[in-house]
Amino acid sequence: MALVALGALLLGACGSSASSSASTTTAPPSGTSPSSSASGGGAATVASRSSSYGTILVNGSGMVLYLNVDDTATHSACTGACTTIWPPLTTSGSPVAGAGVTQSLLSTKTLSGGTKQVVYDGHPLYTYSADQTPGATQGQGIEGIWFVVSAAGAPVKSAQAAGSGGSSTTTTVASGGGY
Repeated sequence: MALVALGALLLGACGSSASSSASTTTAPPSGTSPSSSASGGGAATVASRSSSYGTILVNGSGMVLYLNVDDTATHSACTGACTTIWPPLTTSGSPVAGAGVTQSLLSTKTLSGGTKQVVYDGHPLYTYSADQTPGATQGQGIEGIWFVVSAAGAPVKSAQAAGSGGSSTTTTVASGGGY
């Protein structure tokens, strides 16, 4: 019974309409050297990597980045307990574009409490807590709202067919756990 209540609480937190304050900052000047991802302090790096979904965004540690289709550039649908499952990519400085990423598409928004979340082409970025290794995409498609992000800034909703630029591996869309 307690697990059901906890699950309902977490699911409800992800669908919350609580808004965070939104403040967009400009991208840093080119020539800024990348440093560690947000978890190590400093500016977060957003890079790209090839996957079965095509070229997708990853953080400075190679962990896949996701977007929530219910988010906007100024509002996060994932707040509270949801952020333990879907940690926002945060930064203490201006985010830095790594290989394959367009610097002008990077910005930040300010979450409640003053933390800056990295935004790419208007989409706040998150990692998925169940992805334990760089390149893992276990969060792909959860609840029909969480998707990996293309280097162009769009949600990628399905794997590429073999021979179309990505690997031939396909991933089954997960259900449940849509925190």
